[in-house]
Amino acid sequence: MIQPSRFRSLLLFASFALPFVAEPLLPGSLQAEEKKIEFPAASQHSVVKQRVGLTDVEIDYSRPNKNDREIFGGLVPYGRLWRTGANAVTKIRFSHPVTLGGKEIPAGEYALFTIPTAGEWTIIISKDARVQSAADYKQENDAARITAQPETIPVAIETFTIELGDVKGASATLNFLWDKTCVPVKLTTSDVEQVQAQLDAVISSGTPLDPRTAYQAAAFYYDNNKDMN
Repeated sequence: MIQPSRFRSLLLFASFALPFVAEPLLPGSLQAEEKKIEFPAASQHSVVKQRVGLTDVEIDYSRPNKNDREIFGGLVPYGRLWRTGANAVTKIRFSHPVTLGGKEIPAGEYALFTIPTAGEWTIIISKDARVQSAADYKQENDAARITAQPETIPVAIETFTIELGDVKGASATLNFLWDKTCVPVKLTTSDVEQVQAQLDAVISSGTPLDPRTAYQAAAFYYDNNKDMN
């Protein structure tokens, strides 16, 4: 027969141990593990890749929607620095030097900011490609500042779009489109210099050009008003 004092001791131990029996301890890694649920982003991520002549251009940005809102002068205030998209600062990469809006930009990766106004946009190419937000922007890191004139288009663009259009030879147009606004910026590449350097290297080596390459070289010289002598 169990003595009352012994019974009370067993009862006390059982009441203390019961939670650990009902809910056994799991390894720390399993306790911390939670099922991750992925939801679609309101502003979808996009990467634009386009070859212009011999230069690869890549734009990495997120695309917000209009959603019946006033965009420029409303959601995107006039006269203030904009990350030119959503979620993160837009990035742009050039595999070779380019001229954008008349400004020469070396090959590399850059952050792309804009300052929209009703009559003029300022496009900023920043050397600090790691910048995380507009608040972190520093003008001292500018590689170039370009001005461009916004144009009114007849059909509203629902989703903010950055595209490269009018791709012809060594040139294209970088377009920013949203709502009824389009901001075009001329982009040209350094194809002439690149091809000339390749031709010079082959000629100086004494290696004869095959007929196909010789024809392409002659056409290149003619199209670019180069001396063919």
